[in-house]
Amino acid sequence: MNNSEVNNSTSGTKASSNTAKDLSALQRAALTIKELRNQLDKLNKEQLEPIAIVGMSCVFPGASDLDEYWDLLSNGRDAVNKVPESRWDLDAWYDQNPASPGRINTQYGGFIEGVEYFDAKFFGIPKTEAKAMDPGQRILLQQVWKALEHASIPPDSLKGSNTGFFVGMSQNDYGSLQINGHPDDITAYSGTGNGHSFAAGRIAYQFGFHGPTFTSDTACSSSLVALYNAVNAIRKKESSVAIASGVHLNLTPPMQVFFSRTQSFSPDGRCFTFDERANGFILGEGVGVVVLQSLSEAIKQQRRILGVIREVGLNHGGAAVGLTVPNESAQEKLIAQTLKRAKISPESIQYIETHGTGTQLGDPIEVGALKAVFGTRKTEEPLLLGSVKTNIGHLNAAAGIAGFIKTILMLKNEKVVPNLHFNKPNPKIPWEGFNVEIPTALKSWDRSQENPRRAGISSFGLSGTNGHALVEEAPITTTIPLPKEQLEVHSGPLLFAVSSKSKGGLVEMAKKYVRWLNRVDESSVTFSDFCYSTTVGRSHLSQCALCIASNFSEAREVLNALVSDEKHSNLTIGTVKRRGSRKGVEQIVNSSEKLSSLVEKLDDQRHIVRSPLFLAEVVNKHFEGWNIDWKEIQGNYGQHFIDLPLYPFVREKFW
Repeated sequence: MNNSEVNNSTSGTKASSNTAKDLSALQRAALTIKELRNQLDKLNKEQLEPIAIVGMSCVFPGASDLDEYWDLLSNGRDAVNKVPESRWDLDAWYDQNPASPGRINTQYGGFIEGVEYFDAKFFGIPKTEAKAMDPGQRILLQQVWKALEHASIPPDSLKGSNTGFFVGMSQNDYGSLQINGHPDDITAYSGTGNGHSFAAGRIAYQFGFHGPTFTSDTACSSSLVALYNAVNAIRKKESSVAIASGVHLNLTPPMQVFFSRTQSFSPDGRCFTFDERANGFILGEGVGVVVLQSLSEAIKQQRRILGVIREVGLNHGGAAVGLTVPNESAQEKLIAQTLKRAKISPESIQYIETHGTGTQLGDPIEVGALKAVFGTRKTEEPLLLGSVKTNIGHLNAAAGIAGFIKTILMLKNEKVVPNLHFNKPNPKIPWEGFNVEIPTALKSWDRSQENPRRAGISSFGLSGTNGHALVEEAPITTTIPLPKEQLEVHSGPLLFAVSSKSKGGLVEMAKKYVRWLNRVDESSVTFSDFCYSTTVGRSHLSQCALCIASNFSEAREVLNALVSDEKHSNLTIGTVKRRGSRKGVEQIVNSSEKLSSLVEKLDDQRHIVRSPLFLAEVVNKHFEGWNIDWKEIQGNYGQHFIDLPLYPFVREKFW
């Protein structure tokens, strides 16, 4: 700033000060009110800022990951089966009479495979502690890691951050086995491994989160309560990244006996949601995790945005007919108020993922509440209703997150999946005058140039706590990749990384990358973005392979050498222990006389990062322990995160 600018600035400040002094008391009051209104508008904008879903992971009945979950949903498969022998003896516990003391009146449920397996060594957990831990805690640890990888957020980059973690959890079969067993078998790990508070606390401890962290138990709505807390943590600036999750496992018979006594179970072993055959639900199980950021921050960081949360609301049924009886008026008010807060009209909602348990009492009440809110929609298109419980059963504390992930996958894939077991509408439901449709086949849900596609997700707890979330499609600018010719500006080699915490895991990860490369659509994904995602978007673990290649074909060649335990000139494998501050291009160049000389000869110094000499030096420094700034090194070429295979955890049995 020159002298004249300083003088002008000073005189302007004095003039402003003098003007303020010349104002009357009334004028000063008006100015103060205007400033307060501006502050209030800013605060309201922050409190309503859309929240981006940037990562997800799950394991549900019939689905070990997101791809399998979508395959199950889109193909209309039912994952409910007979209770496996590994859970309990059906002959000893089953009785079709729901009034039979100490018995279960269903033979069915939605079960996930491999609850007893866990990679304790990966998380540095002793085997004795891992064995005492609730499998829900163990699976949650692995799914959180996968969700962060899916978001292209290196988990170790969040250590010490204000990341918030929230989980819905309401059942503890494994802990009951220990506490109700012989007292001599109870250890300190029996408490920390099974207490609900420790499920959240352990995640924050293992990942080094410092943001708000706690477990919610409101029965069936628990995971939507977790989502509510995660959204608010971001909007209140308590967390830059927040993780919401839900966990539910059915490991032992007692809770099944409880639901039998309440006559909640369907004797047919199916959820006939909205159908005249509706006669109860079947329990399912699973774990779901979503990673959230403010939409503005997600766009700034060039995250892949899967969908957007506009609002999440909670209320309680209050003094209903009974403690566990749904309150139609409360459900109606919740949905209406959530729409109002989000400043969204009912007409703009195209789909509702309902609580939809398939009970004679619950379904009519829920549809009645929806009719009160959406019945006057001035649109020819019917409101679509569905319930994931028809596919995987009622996941209790994880029910909300299961429905939420389903809805985000539908938005992402532009398809509405079928609602199973619907043949004839339940006559007790107030259908008349309500323009709705229950989809029984896969149908298109295409984007529109006029309005974003939107949906609601409901989850109503047996304890009376109701939750409703409003979501919409990801912004169009974040979902359509730029033309390949605009991204692949330079030619030449680049570095990509494969890492694991074990040598065996390194090979397994390489195999996953090879399978991905064999089916990749090279017209929509650039090689530079592949390299960017493997180096910038993933944690660099102790066992590492750095690979040099110029295209996908060369990358396959190098990875196949790694899988086959063969030597390759562009493959370096070793053990890494990072130390010190991050070092980028300048520090690496200055560490080598040859590189310094090369830089002086190049017209465009950006070419240095693709010179064989520079890449070789990066490899050397990485294995020497340098903390490489991969974003600076790769950023001139690939700047977009892509969906890559997730970490292959070791399956070791703990029971």
